[in-house]
Order: sequence, then structure tokens, then C-alpha cells
Amino acid sequence: MISEERLEYVNYRINSAFNNYNAAKVLADNGFWNSEVNRLYYSVYYSLNALLVHNDIYAHSHSGIVRSFRCIL
Repeated sequence: MISEERLEYVNYRINSAFNNYNAAKVLADNGFWNSEVNRLYYSVYYSLNALLVHNDIYAHSHSGIVRSFRCIL
């Protein structure tokens, strides 16, 4: 992935993370706790994915993202 594409992808994932976080707030305000936790999970997932891709680390699954994130800690 060239740097311009990578930056575009990172921005897309960061925006997805913020959208999911904002959805989680609305769900929490209305008492939908399970759905809120789900949206928070994906907010973190997309944020981690953006962080990894920004650092040229590519994972192709949920478990791959977790493994890759543990490696950079």
C-alpha cells in the first residue's frame, strides 16, 4: 500500500472509530447497554487497526489485530 492510500485508509478507520463511539454514546443514553458495548468494541478495533496500518503493520482478522498490537507494546 502506498503512503497516500495508507493515509486515506487510516483516516477512514479513525472516522469509523469516532462514528462507532458516537453511536455508543447514543445507545448508552437510551439504556441499550449490550449494543453500546458492541459499538465501543468496534471503536477500539478500528482505532487499533488504524494505528497498526499507520505503522505499516497489516492484520487481516480480529485475532491478527490483537496479536499485532501485543507485538508493538
